[in-house]
Parts: sequence; structure tokens; C-alpha cells
Amino acid sequence: MIKESMVMNRMNKKNSYLSQSETFHLLSKYYNLRETTMAVEIVSSCNLRCPGCWVNFSHGLSTSKSIEVMNAEILERTLKFGRNMSINRLSLLGGEPTLHPKISQIIKKAYALGYEKVSITTNGVFTSSKMKELALSNLSNISFSIDGSTPEIHNMIRPSMNGTDTFSVTIRNLKKAVLYSRKYGFTVTVNHTLFP
Repeated sequence: MIKESMVMNRMNKKNSYLSQSETFHLLSKYYNLRETTMAVEIVSSCNLRCPGCWVNFSHGLSTSKSIEVMNAEILERTLKFGRNMSINRLSLLGGEPTLHPKISQIIKKAYALGYEKVSITTNGVFTSSKMKELALSNLSNISFSIDGSTPEIHNMIRPSMNGTDTFSVTIRNLKKAVLYSRKYGFTVTVNHTLFP
């Protein structure tokens, strides 16, 4: 049996790590892990340059030109860790997660490991073929970030590197997602970031 005092003592020691059972004990004391969603940033890069993006402030990577994806071995270990903690829901984030060249395989791998729901949050700026690929991957939800009700406002808040109208591309892919959702059974949501 794991004692709370032993876990806390181990956590307070420098260079000391909790075992899997100690981690599970500690987390399950405070959270219903079966109802928890584990969010994983699979890509640090993004195809937009949004002024309010948390990635810009936390990593400084929103200006990178190459696609920086999570190391495959670390991703595999992370996905297995979540399942070992009895976490059933996975959210794939970025940067922009659709930039990951193997996003569909990651979604399928997550289901193979036993995740019950796998979702992504996207800016919606990707090719039309990417939407079909995502629909076929068996994802459970795709959430589009739309931050303005007009192209002018949205494009100001979510600008592309080359001045492309991101609003039109995002709305086009949102409409395709709704059509595909009826056929493949996933949900589509929209999220917003509020600016002054």
C-alpha cells in the first residue's frame, strides 16, 4: 500500500521520480482519471501568426519556418503513460496539429492503445484532402478556432504568413467537417479566443 507521506517525501527530493503506481495514486486522489482529457502538443509549429497565441509566449516557436513535431518515442511513451493512468480521452494540440505528417496514424494508434475519445483543435487552415484524411482516422471531435464573425476581424486575429484569407479557408473546412461528421460520426465544435 502506498502511503501519502512517502509519495510527498519523494516528490520533494531533488532528482527523485515517482513510480507509475505512485503517480497513479497521487493523481487519482485529486482527479477522476477516467473522465480526464490528456492534452498533448504534438506539433510546436504553426502555419499562422496569431498575436494572442500562447505558443508565441511560452515557446517562441510560432515564428519558426520548419515543422517541429514531438519526438516519436516520447509521443509513444506519453500515449502509453496516459492509458496506464486510466485516462480515456486524448486531445491533440499544437501549434497546429494538422501540420504533423502522421496525425492520422497518431489518432489510430491512440485508439489501438485503448483511448475512447480522440479530438483535435485546429485553426482550420489546411488542404481539403486533410479534412477527409482526418474524417477517415476515426477521430471523435474536431474543434475549429474561429475568432471573428467577419473575414476582416478573423484575418486580423489569425493572420497567415503570406496574407492569405484564413477566414474563408477555415469556414470551407468547417463546412466539410460538418458534412463528413454526418457520414463518419464525429462531432464538430467551434472555439473562440476573446480579445479586448
